[in-house]
Amino acid sequence: MNRSRFEYFGYTYPINLVVFEHPKTLGFFNEKNFQIGLNKKLIYSAKNEFIKNILRHELAHYLLFLQFKNTLHTPADHGSEYKDLCRGFGWTQVVWRAGCDYDQQNENSQDDVYIDKILLRVKKLMSLATSSNPYESEQATLRANQLLLKHNMDIIGHGKNSDEEEVYVKRVLTSKRNSTKLHCIYEILTHFFVQPVFNSGKGIIYLEVTGARTNVEVADYVANYLDGELEKMWKTTKRENPQLKGPRAKNSYFNGIYLGYHQKMKKGLSELKSDQQKALVLIGKDLKEKVKMVYGNTTGVASTTRVDTTSLNLGQKSGRQLSISKAINHSTSGTKYLE
Repeated sequence: MNRSRFEYFGYTYPINLVVFEHPKTLGFFNEKNFQIGLNKKLIYSAKNEFIKNILRHELAHYLLFLQFKNTLHTPADHGSEYKDLCRGFGWTQVVWRAGCDYDQQNENSQDDVYIDKILLRVKKLMSLATSSNPYESEQATLRANQLLLKHNMDIIGHGKNSDEEEVYVKRVLTSKRNSTKLHCIYEILTHFFVQPVFNSGKGIIYLEVTGARTNVEVADYVANYLDGELEKMWKTTKRENPQLKGPRAKNSYFNGIYLGYHQKMKKGLSELKSDQQKALVLIGKDLKEKVKMVYGNTTGVASTTRVDTTSLNLGQKSGRQLSISKAINHSTSGTKYLE
């Protein structure tokens, strides 16, 4: 073992440990980036031996992956090879079983309840954005954004030091390659008080968001909604404008969408009061500090797509009309499992 790597059959591999939140999953191993995850709630409520067994369980997945990664055989997640590996370390079924009883407190904390209320109010405002009246739809979107602004102003108003606050990071989308659609979603997410970041693993790219918990949860919903909705919007536009063909037209349309959305949100920002304008500056500075804690210095994304002017203009019109209207899903508590 070393500080950040371990040696296995003559090769060294990284140890990437992350903490996450989930109502059911206790831990995971991600083979794409050699990452082991541990549920945050366990840190505060579980006994040390229980946490060690979860880490042993996920480390066994890691080692099993290394054993068979260059072979044609894919062992079952908790099959005979997995159990034999555990036995080799003297680990019993307490470690290798896929699920376990966890009778700790499952009630939501006051913070959870408060955040759920904020998300529910944002959801209701977003649902109003389905109105056929363009003005009503635009106002509903802006009011949802202003509600998030007020929530963040409250956080800043508490006077917490950034170093003492929890920084939340969530992987919201996964793709085999970067794309203009991902870039479009990245740009739109910047209006939800989070910092989007592209991260990569072996043959895969992730879109992650960093910020306060409420903002990250909203951004997660928005990203997943847009991932499907943007494709639907493009198909509708192409059907109505059959002259639009090829990747350039599609990419220009997606670029136009985020430009149009920027224009709509910029109009809303111009209507903010002076104290809200000042709060935006403070929230922006606080967010930059959060991002540095997680990623260090980051660089922006750029689009080099050749422009189809007609498609770009149609995208801008769609972006100005874009509303995030699908209901936010709430996870429910239940039996927690190891992955």
